[in-house]
Amino acid sequence: MGYGCRVVSLPGDENPNPQWQRREEEPNPQWTSGDPLGEQSQWQSEWQRRPEPQWQQPAAPQSHEGWVPPPRTPGQAYAAMILGIIGLFPLCPVILSVIALILGFTAKNEIDRSNGQLGGSGIAMAGIVTGGIGTAFYLLIFLMVLAL
Repeated sequence: MGYGCRVVSLPGDENPNPQWQRREEEPNPQWTSGDPLGEQSQWQSEWQRRPEPQWQQPAAPQSHEGWVPPPRTPGQAYAAMILGIIGLFPLCPVILSVIALILGFTAKNEIDRSNGQLGGSGIAMAGIVTGGIGTAFYLLIFLMVLAL
């Protein structure tokens, strides 16, 4: 017993896709180059009219009327603040807090002597405060250990 396959066609299936079939009088179609939309599409003509980009160095920033660039902050102020914050944790407490105090006072004095040319006095003050808190805290712990 074999299985057979029978093709059943419905009425009207003789030519299901007539648009995809070639006409008999055109055995070899002639392909032409060019745009299928016409002589020249809108995008091509617009692209051809566009000038080539001119790459230039960006202009130096110009100061606008009433705008003044912020003053430079000394690196000692940043270092004082960072070391003061780290000195609050028990990694290397006393050393970092004392260094933060020294750098904070140095940066604060430099900023005060600059007559407004340097900024960052708040950052230097944050280093002084955190360094002072760390130093006082660990000094207090040291005195309590000695008292026992």
